[in-house]
Amino acid sequence: MPSSFDNEIDGKEITPGEIEESRLQLGKLEWTERNGEPCSCIVEVRLRGERGITVVAPRCPELKKLATLRDGQSVYRVIVEKTLDMSDGLVVNLSYASAGRRREDRVRTDGKASVSWDTGGHAFRAGCEVDVTDVSSDGLQLISPEPIPDAAVVRVFGESLQCLGKVRYCLETGPKYRIGLHFIRKPSDTFG
Repeated sequence: MPSSFDNEIDGKEITPGEIEESRLQLGKLEWTERNGEPCSCIVEVRLRGERGITVVAPRCPELKKLATLRDGQSVYRVIVEKTLDMSDGLVVNLSYASAGRRREDRVRTDGKASVSWDTGGHAFRAGCEVDVTDVSSDGLQLISPEPIPDAAVVRVFGESLQCLGKVRYCLETGPKYRIGLHFIRKPSDTFG
């Protein structure tokens, strides 16, 4: 099952220390074996990127096999891209199954919004001003001067948009961060 493994996600090199320092977040990986038998296991979500997710699992489907990852309130169709056998389990790179990963098309926009995010215990941190670069029926993309932790719950307040979402990825792009947000509570309106 193990194959060669690149030490990067979304083109950014990762170090073992970054993997060790990630917050513990569990999910469930589900797939069907060749003989039709359903299989599943609990996984630790280690890294998220715009194109995929890295998990540690006790076992996983074969390479290029389609699976489902249930992660809190989110469900992703994923494909097993690479595995690396480690002492604490298999490190598994999963890519999103659909070409664009989105069920709905994105609409480009240039809106501004204020965001705040959950710091644990349902206390929201004073946030920052962000640019909203696109919106779909499932989520939106933000450009932020500050990183927002993976899986954080985020409140978004804009001129014509208010919503609640969960961070799917936060990628450093120069001095700013590109953040993908999946709606938990959909907007009352969209940017025009």
